[in-house]
Amino acid sequence: KHRATLAISILKSEWGKGVGSAMLEKLIEFAESIGIEIINLEVRCDNSRAIQLYEKYGFRCLGTSPAFFKIGDKYIDFELMYLDLR
Repeated sequence: KHRATLAISILKSEWGKGVGSAMLEKLIEFAESIGIEIINLEVRCDNSRAIQLYEKYGFRCLGTSPAFFKIGDKYIDFELMYLDLR
């Protein structure tokens, strides 16, 4: 009851318009309003824009999950991040 997993995706045509920030703000507000204390997420290591956005809202890196995702023959690592709302 105290922990949630977050996943958002923004169409590339909407990047840089503040959509991700607006969504993240609302999701964090909602999580707080229902008593969520910790939010977890996973993000591709090569998605620096998303990582910067999450860090802007206080998310911290827990570590890296190697070969988390596979596209064709290429493995992609994911950063494991969390936000402590306590």
